[in-house]
This record gives sequence, structure tokens and C-alpha cells, in this order.
Amino acid sequence: MEKIYLSELKSNETISRDLYNTHGAILVHKGTKMTDLLKHKLLKNDVQFFFSTRKLTPITAEYAKFFDDTTIRKAEKANKVYQESFDELANQFEFFKDNYHLNKKVITDIATQLADSISGSDQVFVGIQGIKEKDFYTYTHSLNVAVFSIIFANSMSLSTAETREIALAALLHDIGKIQMPDSILTKPFKLTVSEMNQMKNHPKIGYDILKNELSYSEEIALAALQHHEKVNKKGYPYGLSWDSLHPYSRMLAICDIYDAVTTNRVYREGMLPHQGINFLMSIVGSELDFSLTTQFVRSIAPYPLFTKVLLNTGEEGVVIRLHGNYPHRPVVRLIHHNLVRDLMSELTVFVSEVLK
Repeated sequence: MEKIYLSELKSNETISRDLYNTHGAILVHKGTKMTDLLKHKLLKNDVQFFFSTRKLTPITAEYAKFFDDTTIRKAEKANKVYQESFDELANQFEFFKDNYHLNKKVITDIATQLADSISGSDQVFVGIQGIKEKDFYTYTHSLNVAVFSIIFANSMSLSTAETREIALAALLHDIGKIQMPDSILTKPFKLTVSEMNQMKNHPKIGYDILKNELSYSEEIALAALQHHEKVNKKGYPYGLSWDSLHPYSRMLAICDIYDAVTTNRVYREGMLPHQGINFLMSIVGSELDFSLTTQFVRSIAPYPLFTKVLLNTGEEGVVIRLHGNYPHRPVVRLIHHNLVRDLMSELTVFVSEVLK
């Protein structure tokens, strides 16, 4: 795999092949003219070199031998879409923070691409969530919530337009945090009461930005305003009743909590997917609605593709396939033997532990 430095590329040179980043995402397409403006943009985003061919991402490279080519291609495509979406979203939010201008078309395009790409590949996208422990937590979190909201919407058979709209709402739901100081957003331990009260203003700030400054619809703005409200009326910023929330706000409240507890942070390690699901169910009735949370849990596999597991038989394996209606009973390919165990048919076999 050839490494090509940006400094080696001449101005006005036509690029003869796709150029990739370390995650396998195309940064410069074949046929693009390398202008001074493009060089400046790449350098501003700390891009100093490319790769001439795409390599497998670590998670798919490690387990490629356990999967068929179709699944690997889907996983690589999912990684590519995820990484490109993150790059675009981070660029837009960073620019908005500095210049108070957001390219609404770019954000809409990200939502559309995610919604269209995830359709039919739900669990592949859940499986690649291992790549999400990051810098820029706010941006990664917004992207992850969008991914989960799309999977959630698909499980409820929402229309394409509705699915794209909730994805857009998810991408923008935390935009109010842009006005929060970094000292609060990146603090490595518990916030003080004063800091928490300041943080609780971000939904109202987000609503005002989306509705009054960027002229988004009421539905999109309400998702930012209401995604921290709870069933017990102890949420913020207004302590609203669950029934009074917009449907998107309810869905994003669930996705928001799930991603928050399953993502690694500076001050704690994230829960594994099955632990995150158990946590959601533990706060049903107090913070979350039972029927909607149960629907979400059904749509998110506790043992996603690429998960390394220990079976009660003592055998180690990798989850290679899921049974839609029975997510706790995946198909597992054993690591040390050329065998596959389908937990739907082998009812005495079950996952006893998730391995890292």
C-alpha cells in the first residue's frame, strides 16, 4: 500500500486514482484537480498524506476470515459511510462554531446518505460501532445517535421521508453544546452543580439556533429541546410529561442514553451493547417509556456482528449472523475449531460472556 504525501502532489495536477485515509474513506476522488484551495482545505483538516489503496479497517481485518465476502464488503462500506459522515459533520460543526454558518444542504445530505446506506444493513452498522471511541465526542455522539435512530425508525416501518427527517434531527440534537465551554464538555470527572446547570441550557440553546437562526422545522428544533425530558417529569429543561413530547424527541431520548452509556469516555469505560440494553430496561417506567424502549431494544442486537463471545460450553467464537426476532440467539463461528454454532437450534448453548 503506497503512502502519498500531500506535499508531493502538484497544484493543478489531475489525480489519477482514489486517495484514501487510514480508515479506508476516500478523501480525494480519481479525476479531481489538486488546486491550491483544495490543498489548503486538506491541510486545515490536518490531512498530510493519503494511501493509494483501501485497506480493511481493524475490526473487519481481524475477523475477515470468519465472514463471507458480501458481509465484509457491507462492513467496509458501512465504515466508509460512517467515517465520511463524521468528517463532514465535524467540519460543519467546527466551521459553525467559528463562523456561525452551517451548510444545511451538507447536513441534509449526511442524513440522507446514512438513512439510505443503513437500510438493509442495520446490524452491520451496529457491528461497526466499535470504531466510535473518539475525540470530538459531541460530533461522534450525534452521528451515533443518528445511526441508532435510523435503525429504530426502520424497525417501526417509518417512511423514507420520516427516517431521513429523524436522522437529520439526531445529527442536530446537540447543536446547543457548541455554546458550552470546552472545560465542561471535556471535563474528565463529574460536573459541579453549577456546571451541570449550565449544561442543562444546551437544549434551549439548540432549539433557538435551529428554529430561529437556521430556520429548521419545529419538529427538528423540538428534538433538540426535548431529548432530555423523562417519563417521571424530572428531565430538563422543562420537566415535561412524556406524552407531550414530539415522537422524534421520545425516540432520540432513548438513542441518546443508549449511545451515552455504551461509549468510552475519559472518565469511564462504556458498557457493552448487552449491558447498555439492560441499563435501558432498568430505567423503563422512571425515565423511559416501556413500549417504545422495548421496540428499540428489539432493533439493537445485544451481540452485534463481529462481537467476540465466550459460550457456556467454554468455546470462544465470533458472532457472524443474527436472527432478527431472537437477538439473544446469534450464529457463532468458533475461533479455534472450524465449526458454527447456531444458538437458535442449539438451545442448551448460550453466550455467557462478551470478550474484548
